[in-house]
Amino acid sequence: MIDDRLKKDSRKKVFEQAKERLTSGFQALQFYPEGTRQKSVDSPKAYAEIKKPLLQFAYENDIPVYSVSVYGTKKVLSPRSCIIHPGQRLGIIVKDAKYPKDFSTADDFMRACWEEARKGYFELKRELQEKLT
Repeated sequence: MIDDRLKKDSRKKVFEQAKERLTSGFQALQFYPEGTRQKSVDSPKAYAEIKKPLLQFAYENDIPVYSVSVYGTKKVLSPRSCIIHPGQRLGIIVKDAKYPKDFSTADDFMRACWEEARKGYFELKRELQEKLT
């Protein structure tokens, strides 16, 4: 089965739909640029490795970004069978908004948004591991 996320036309269509949603009535959009399918790595990607078009769009259109961090999903949901393993802990942090107008460049803005998400991931990891010991 070919994953639609690998097809350039599919990614472009989703990006255009997201832009439309954000600019027509300023509806909410949840954007998870990385980590939904990371199976071999135990930490979020470095800034240089992430896809940035929606973050760039947010900067260019003065749309605030709330960085979200998630930790523990690998132990909760089996990637192959999608079976939920009860009794596991996971955490989610939603950080305060970052506003494009507070940054002098798009790169500074995008980097700050991503680093906030990475920081939250490691905060959750530390907190959840402390509770297990």
